[in-house]
Amino acid sequence: MEPEKGRGSFEANIIPVNWGQLSMSEVIVRLNIEGEEDTERLMTALDSFALWCENRSVTHPDDVPAEFMMTTEHNGRGLRRKLIFADQEHASQFLRLWETKAFEEAIAS
Repeated sequence: MEPEKGRGSFEANIIPVNWGQLSMSEVIVRLNIEGEEDTERLMTALDSFALWCENRSVTHPDDVPAEFMMTTEHNGRGLRRKLIFADQEHASQFLRLWETKAFEEAIAS
């Protein structure tokens, strides 16, 4: 089933990574951006995530700072965003923000 226009879908995967003695997991979130509305929602979610990170660093100064990387990849039909997080909690918080923005937009329309 295809997502509605302006309602980009996502998938999240936890990928184990081994670098010599160091073992860690990356959390990969793939977002199918389906137009201008989704692009705006992505920017809003990223801004909200940055604000959450800033507030969390004040209230939890000993926590690991949020680190992620965003790339673009081709999914066979078009381009999608790939966000790679070093921490599952951070990826989960971003997805909560992404879904909240989608919910708010659905109610508004």
